[in-house]
Amino acid sequence: VLGTFSGNQLPSSITSSGHVARLEFQTDHSTGKRGFNITFTTFRHNECPDPGVPVNGKRFGDSLQLGSSISFLCDEGFLGTQGSETITCVLKEGSVVWNSAVLRCEAPCGGHLTSPSGTILSPGWPGFYKDALSCAWVIEAQPGYPIKITFDRFKTEVNYDTLEVRDGRTYSAPLIGVYHGTQVPQFLISTSNYLYLLFSTDKSHSDIGFQLRYETITLQSDHCLDRGIP
Repeated sequence: VLGTFSGNQLPSSITSSGHVARLEFQTDHSTGKRGFNITFTTFRHNECPDPGVPVNGKRFGDSLQLGSSISFLCDEGFLGTQGSETITCVLKEGSVVWNSAVLRCEAPCGGHLTSPSGTILSPGWPGFYKDALSCAWVIEAQPGYPIKITFDRFKTEVNYDTLEVRDGRTYSAPLIGVYHGTQVPQFLISTSNYLYLLFSTDKSHSDIGFQLRYETITLQSDHCLDRGIP
């Protein structure tokens, strides 16, 4: 049984699993109403086209059958800007189609980050960033926990496309450094539970940009900081 309906209860649509569907209408001996008007359509194919895998994302699910769903998830550092995280194969106006567009994953231009750790990418990553950008990120940790950022990749136009890092939550916070070209420290650590990053580009040459990781850390007063390996 695909469903039993009465009153003004209306399903959006019903699709049979085979080539035959039986409808049975029953009434009692009392009140009559206007009844119903049903339209139906048949189709030969019961599969949606393969939606593929989103760039900078992952796909979960392989069934393309009518009624099945496929989910998507953006890789770390990327956000879904268009489409849906889950799409379902449906029958629409006689055609078997996905009910939404595939998720589009892009590196955002700025944001307020509160996770204990994560990744920040220049917009356009892993391709070149765009011209005339002004992207600000605020990293917020729990009170009492400083933030460490580590540079995995960094390459911008020397002198003109810069990443400013400030020790606080706003642009007026003390400046830690302004970085461009390929010269960046191995890592940076805030003195508070906030870091402010501003990526600015001019209107000409662009490059691959940057990939950096951030994490909240605990500093012990009787230990020196591990400076890593050059």
